[in-house]
Formats: sequence, C-alpha cells, structure tokens
Amino acid sequence: MTVSKSAPVGNQLALITGSGASAIDSMQRIEPLILKTPYGPHSPGLARVEWHGRQLFHLPRHGADHNLAPHLVN
Repeated sequence: MTVSKSAPVGNQLALITGSGASAIDSMQRIEPLILKTPYGPHSPGLARVEWHGRQLFHLPRHGADHNLAPHLVN
C-alpha cells in the first residue's frame, strides 16, 4: 500500500463513485492508496486503477466494501 504526503500531480483523471461502482466493466485495481490530507482521512478504498487501457484514480465514496454509511462519508 502506498502512503503519500500529498496528492499525485499531473493530468490525472479520478472517479468518485457510489453504490453502482461494481457494475463498471473492465476496471482493474492496480494499487491501493492512502493520501494524507489537511481534512483528515479519505473514505477507504482509494486506488489507482486501469480502465480501458487508461490509468486513473478511483474512490468509492461508501468504502471499498460498501460499508460506510452516507453520514460518515468524508
């Protein structure tokens, strides 16, 4: 697991998804990430993924296992 002190830079695409994320075809998880932010920890499940040949970041807002209640999303 990669721990970063700051967010990655450059031209990057990120998806923040809800409960339907498991229905996204051909998205392959490459590397789980933990970023330190001035606002506290992000929702669990942030990862670098590959989708249709392009690398991007994916954050499931209800957590990797969809177990984070809506009022706890950060």
